[in-house]
Amino acid sequence: MTARSLEAIFGKAIASCRDPRERRPDESPEEHAERLAELERREAEAEQRRRATVYRGRMTALAGLPIRDEIREVIARGNLTAGGSDALQHVKDFSASDRQFLLLVGAKGVGKTCAVAWWLAEGIGADDDADGFTAPRQNGVFVKAHDFVIQMRAHSDYAQAQRDLLHKQFVALDDLGTERDAEAMRHALYAVVDGRLGSSRKRMIITTNLMPKALVRPDSGNPCMCERTADRLREFGMVRFCKRTKSLRTGSLPGLED
Repeated sequence: MTARSLEAIFGKAIASCRDPRERRPDESPEEHAERLAELERREAEAEQRRRATVYRGRMTALAGLPIRDEIREVIARGNLTAGGSDALQHVKDFSASDRQFLLLVGAKGVGKTCAVAWWLAEGIGADDDADGFTAPRQNGVFVKAHDFVIQMRAHSDYAQAQRDLLHKQFVALDDLGTERDAEAMRHALYAVVDGRLGSSRKRMIITTNLMPKALVRPDSGNPCMCERTADRLREFGMVRFCKRTKSLRTGSLPGLED
């Protein structure tokens, strides 16, 4: 192989490693400026396509959740911040932990549901793609407590209804304690919590307006959570209390509520 051919081969290899923004030896300043402008245009278009893909995925994950349209839009665009509420921070801490369950306790209006919506649509701990975006959690389900009981009752195969929730990677049960049939909830909740044990990838968040003691030993004497479920949440989960401060906020919205 001649010296000239070696020079051609290594010259191409060196050129391929060079920063594409650097001025090439054979470029005039005007040509360099024109090429940089074209490169930036292409990068901006690629960025827009990536963000559009993530936005559509998050909107799909948020479809049907009981949150206002403007809140759904903010979450989908990745602009949700904690503001005056610690609900979102509790959910982020849970996502970054090795715990399987989170019992999120707080009064109405502190942002529990919005924080859970963020978790399902984006969430710390989900797999990031090569461009740094967080993949939406398609293998998740959000269900209100009273709907949870109704669905279990209405399902022709009760065991199959439970299995449907057991196989979901992310489950959010909202407003525990608002269901009308506490006994049915007590049995169904234990079956789902107990059945999800043993897999660190299966996470579950339960929100409630009631204190944990009231869930297990209410004044009515008909608890919606049995002692065995409470034991599992204590051992494999975490309980966090949301302070009654301002509701979950974004920079452009006056306040977000449950």
